[in-house]
Amino acid sequence: MPTLFKAEIWRGGETSNKLSKEKRSVHVSAVGPTLDRKDEAGISAHLSLKSKGGGVTDVTVFFPPSTFGALAAEMMKADRDGAIEAFAKALLLKK
Repeated sequence: MPTLFKAEIWRGGETSNKLSKEKRSVHVSAVGPTLDRKDEAGISAHLSLKSKGGGVTDVTVFFPPSTFGALAAEMMKADRDGAIEAFAKALLLKK
């Protein structure tokens, strides 16, 4: 599971007017079908947040293939050249 070293986690309550930056890592991975998603693989992003009670809350966000277009489009809006370079490098990776 690769770590996204420059990814940032910001947290805040729904009624709060400020966000706080967490000093934790974000990990991503390709995931296959599971009992909950019998036929669908995708990408998961995993992160941990400090919880109000003093512990840690683990969060995983699952992106099915149907969301890849929206993610790619937003990447292109943010940094077209960087996104194209990342896609090109990914295409050259051996399966």
